[in-house]
Amino acid sequence: MDKAASRGFGIVRALFRVALFYWFVRRSAYWFAAEVYYHMLAPLYHQAENAAERRSVLLFVGKWLLLVHRVVPRRLLRTIQDDAPIRVHGTTFYLGLESGEAQILREIYEHRLYDRRDDYIPRQGWTVIDVGANSGIYAVQQALRGARVYAFEPNPECFRRLSKSVEANGLADRVIAFDSALGAAAGRGVLVVSPDSTPGGAVEPTDIASEGEVAVRIDTLDHAISELGLQAIDLLKIDAEGSECDVLRGGERTLAVAKRVVLEYHSNDLLAQVTALLREQGFTPVLRVANTMGTHAGILYAERSGSRGVTA
Repeated sequence: MDKAASRGFGIVRALFRVALFYWFVRRSAYWFAAEVYYHMLAPLYHQAENAAERRSVLLFVGKWLLLVHRVVPRRLLRTIQDDAPIRVHGTTFYLGLESGEAQILREIYEHRLYDRRDDYIPRQGWTVIDVGANSGIYAVQQALRGARVYAFEPNPECFRRLSKSVEANGLADRVIAFDSALGAAAGRGVLVVSPDSTPGGAVEPTDIASEGEVAVRIDTLDHAISELGLQAIDLLKIDAEGSECDVLRGGERTLAVAKRVVLEYHSNDLLAQVTALLREQGFTPVLRVANTMGTHAGILYAERSGSRGVTA
């Protein structure tokens, strides 16, 4: 090969390397922006109120990045536990790094899905029932506001993190947690949940759990409230991933002593069903909040007395 040909080949090879490097940098930047910055870092960092909380967010996102995206060899990840603390809004929460639970922080604190009406924001002395508490973000928030919260969460992983969050914030006297599901009738069931999205977990009633399935206990709201001896409930919050009707059917006596209900629905059909059930028990829907993801899911607010119409 003569010198001219050799020089030309060298130039082509150099250009190829530059192009490959440019492609790699561009793809990496796109991945970081889409998957890391906008999806996780920016939303959480925005909720940090001081330097210590910002460091907490950075540490949490760093662990999430290492664990979820496997940017280092897996053998080096053994020291990273799935239960990770994060401190925002002056509060310490324990969340699963691979669970999708960080999204709940945005729903509660950024989008304020449960705080759209002042008369639904718990105050000192309130009694709050949290059905489908997940890792306890909502329960902890209400307890810090002065309410006494009774939280129900059947997922053992979420229940463990809920308990850690309660303990970390010194709220053991305000949050009473139960590791059971609530339904239309007492019995047994299995947990159906994606490993990377515990907020979407649901319970299917069945007496038989196959190998590898998580068996859970199902109670009724009426029985649970009767055992607790509660005579009045200021706010009943339900997020049971499609089982909201069953929870209401198993809580007819409880609804008679509840003043307000706020629940999540996951389809227009489910919205119609829960609305009908609530009306039968003397509740009037007063507000619907559309899901921030643009689906047919949303939050329904209902109150026992008065009729002010529904605000979309």
